[in-house]
Amino acid sequence: MRSRCSPSAALLAVVSVLFVAGCSGLLQSDVPPAKTFWLEPVTTGTASGESAVSVGVAVKAVPGLDTDHWLALEPDRELRRYAAGRWPDNAPDYFESVIRRSFSATGHWQRVIASQDAYQADVTLRLELQESFVVRQTNQIRIKFAGTIECKDQTTALSESHSEPLQGDRLQDIAAAYQVSIDRVTSALIGQVFGMNCVS
Repeated sequence: MRSRCSPSAALLAVVSVLFVAGCSGLLQSDVPPAKTFWLEPVTTGTASGESAVSVGVAVKAVPGLDTDHWLALEPDRELRRYAAGRWPDNAPDYFESVIRRSFSATGHWQRVIASQDAYQADVTLRLELQESFVVRQTNQIRIKFAGTIECKDQTTALSESHSEPLQGDRLQDIAAAYQVSIDRVTSALIGQVFGMNCVS
């Protein structure tokens, strides 16, 4: 006598096969694992003794750049994400941290204040991240900030950018070019703040 398989048992068997196949696909994914990269604060020789002045840093980003993914700008203007390259936090928050740590590293400022309390500072640097990506057409890292320095009754517009050629196509090469770019831009920002006559 032949055994018969009930419809419910057959359905369970099909679902089980699909589940196992789906899990196998997830475990054997071709997408490379994400790697998180770190940037060091810049060290400058600008400081000349400790100041009683505090500085606040606030950074936001234009739409599309508020992400922890590395980005590439293609020749057709498409903005694409790298599957494996990431920052420890969304780009504006992470770059704000790097810039604040760079100001602190000068040893000049009494306090360096984060964005939420930047209004309390004697000097406030308000920045918008306008470019932060690999430009495919020129094979360069491009980073750009624009914004204002607010100091006493003065508000001064500023814009700082840097393009750094890639020395290879590895993620480490991109990270190295980003380090050079953020060093150059942050050094220029520090120099501009020091140039304000309200800084003592």
